[in-house]
Amino acid sequence: MPKRNSGSRTPQGRQSNAPHQRTTKSKKKRASRNAARRVAAEKFGAAAIKGKDVIHKDGNALNNSPSNIGLSSKTKNRSFSRNKKAGKVNKKD
Repeated sequence: MPKRNSGSRTPQGRQSNAPHQRTTKSKKKRASRNAARRVAAEKFGAAAIKGKDVIHKDGNALNNSPSNIGLSSKTKNRSFSRNKKAGKVNKKD
């Protein structure tokens, strides 16, 4: 019997077609998002973050310090396009 590839599998047992989800970089990003939700749950309470998006005030998704974490409604947080300056306000003007 041929040896099977031990890659990630879907809940149905099929091989995943998304090898990018197994890279070190993507795992670190996912871990950072999960860490941000944990920090927000400690700061605001688990009930308060249900149905909300956790936002990073400075725009750096890897900065999970409690002072940088906030909450936003899903509608408001997802209403603008994602690029380098998405949602940032130029405070000099």
